[in-house]
Amino acid sequence: MLLNIGQRGEITLPDGLLRELALAQGGKVAAVRMGQLLLLAPHDEELESLSLRLQKGMKDAGISVQQLKDHALAARAEIFRERYASPSRRTTKRRK
Repeated sequence: MLLNIGQRGEITLPDGLLRELALAQGGKVAAVRMGQLLLLAPHDEELESLSLRLQKGMKDAGISVQQLKDHALAARAEIFRERYASPSRRTTKRRK
């Protein structure tokens, strides 16, 4: 889908897309830049509140985003091994 950018930088979304995403005039979308990609997503106040609480909890615990990512990747790898590895290759180590 191609969208036009107006003279003042505004982007108009088609009515069908607005309905599908439950967006209305004056609604908010989050814009996230990922390299040369611009991702637009409906703004969710509950998700933002949860994100802010998570950030505060991580800061209070002294955990960085990278540490959280590393732990999540390790946990995912362990779950994958437990579910899909052959019985001879499974480890007996369990998550805490």
